[in-house]
Amino acid sequence: MMLKQLTVLTALVITCLAAKPKFSDGPIPQDCLECICQVESNCSTTLCEHGSRCGYFQLTYEEWIECGRLFGSWQKCANDLRCSSNCVQLYVVLYNYRCGTHTCQHYARTFNGGPENCKDSSTLPYWRKISKCLKSQ
Repeated sequence: MMLKQLTVLTALVITCLAAKPKFSDGPIPQDCLECICQVESNCSTTLCEHGSRCGYFQLTYEEWIECGRLFGSWQKCANDLRCSSNCVQLYVVLYNYRCGTHTCQHYARTFNGGPENCKDSSTLPYWRKISKCLKSQ
């Protein structure tokens, strides 16, 4: 009887864990965040060296500061999926208003191009990668 209860409890815990989104909630839809993560790092942690990009979303030190210095350390936040995705969510909240629209395309292009470049042609190749990823999901 105890083994059966333990098995049911384990299955319930696994189901609950699987049901939680792995990315932070915010304006960017989960599928869009997943594709940004895939394009940036193949959704993997990366080495953080000062002056470079690192982590799941290839965050810069400056982006980490702009999103509120989450998790106490740029390197720790960049390589923590929830923290880094929260940083991306906060970053687009700060700057996407300049685009006038709230779509995955504009969120991705804002994150890629920075505060002033969500409509700049330089962010189109990045958007094409995100779009291709979205179509393959």
